[in-house]
Amino acid sequence: MSTLDATSRTGTIKEEAIRLGFDLVGVAEVRPSEHAQFYRDWIAAGRHGSMWYLEKEDAVRRRLQPDTAFRSAVVVGLNYYTSGEGEREGEGEG
Repeated sequence: MSTLDATSRTGTIKEEAIRLGFDLVGVAEVRPSEHAQFYRDWIAAGRHGSMWYLEKEDAVRRRLQPDTAFRSAVVVGLNYYTSGEGEREGEGEG
């Protein structure tokens, strides 16, 4: 695939994600994590809270050493905070 084809495909994916209502979209290279020890320490410290699935060893391994069949990942973001909606006095300030 040429660079132009990849650029065109990436643009099409981003346009579709925005059309679907996502606020942010990006395409990232899939590669082994450079932050493996930090992630393991973060899990060990319980910083993942109630997201118990993050501590499963197979989940940790997949995050730190992704399958080599994957070349790119589409990453989207959705802002679910709406200013003023459901706020109590003093919340959301500063």
